[in-house]
Amino acid sequence: MRRRQILAVVVGIVLILLLFFGIRGCASIRKENAYKDYVREVSADVQQSQQESDAVFGLLRKGQAAGQSPVDLQNSINGFRAEASKLAERARDRDVPGELKDANRYLVDTMELRADGLAAIARLLPTALGDQGAGTAIKQIAAENRLFDASDVLFSQRYQPELFTTIKDEDLENDVPVPDTLRNPKGFLPSIRWLQPAAVAAALTGTASTETTAATPGLHGTGVAAVTVQPAGTALSTSGTTDIHAQKGLSFDVQVQNQGQNDEKNVTVQVRISGAGKPISVAQPIKSIAQGGTETASVPLPSLPPTGRPVTITVSVKAVPGEKKLDNNKQSYQAIFTAS
Repeated sequence: MRRRQILAVVVGIVLILLLFFGIRGCASIRKENAYKDYVREVSADVQQSQQESDAVFGLLRKGQAAGQSPVDLQNSINGFRAEASKLAERARDRDVPGELKDANRYLVDTMELRADGLAAIARLLPTALGDQGAGTAIKQIAAENRLFDASDVLFSQRYQPELFTTIKDEDLENDVPVPDTLRNPKGFLPSIRWLQPAAVAAALTGTASTETTAATPGLHGTGVAAVTVQPAGTALSTSGTTDIHAQKGLSFDVQVQNQGQNDEKNVTVQVRISGAGKPISVAQPIKSIAQGGTETASVPLPSLPPTGRPVTITVSVKAVPGEKKLDNNKQSYQAIFTAS
């Protein structure tokens, strides 16, 4: 009888120990899986954020040559802003292991800064690519780019150390692998050059000028004098449709006349082709035009539009400081690109 009692006690103790270690093991597995899920989800979001950066700054590098109007470009950036806001929302609402809650707050701030920066750029782009107030808007874009720089600093100096330290302290280094996309991500801001107004101006408009000083006294004005398609030397006309032979190396020689009473500097010329296929837009600067003089901007096409379809070629000259009369700054021409 006593042996049976001892045996029952032993069996009970064994069952209790098995239950204890089983529960402990299950808890350990749940914790490990929670960390793995968190790291995997964050890694995917960080990778998506990097892809957004590549796309956004790819568009900004092309600026007026991106094949989109300023409003279309603004809408594209706003689309990425919406996606960035979703990343911030996911970071905020994610099921986070308790020990990582402090680290995750830095991740939320990182994603929110990026969304805020994209919203600011989208708001400023039409003005930066327009005729009035462009210099000020470009400087503001350069200043807003500091939000991206701040997000990169916050991620690398706060979020990553907290994440790696917590994983180590929880003795999960060997069980929770951190992918390279999370361990060594590129920053959202491609280069600190994007904090410089001149670099932003060069990317967006093709000229490094952000001059916003008051215009000199006297009349200021420019106008499109003539446009010739090279290498054939075909002159565009506003009175009919021009046939243009589609070939590599096409460019537009745009003659711009200084119709004011002052020498003008950093005059930006833009050529936009629309109506068939994806719009093509490209800009070139003219360094200076003397009072009463005429200078030519050679504007190369980055790609060829579809052949055999009517297009509108819009040639415009961005207003110089002090210029009030703008009706002669833009000309539109009808054309058809032909294969032979």
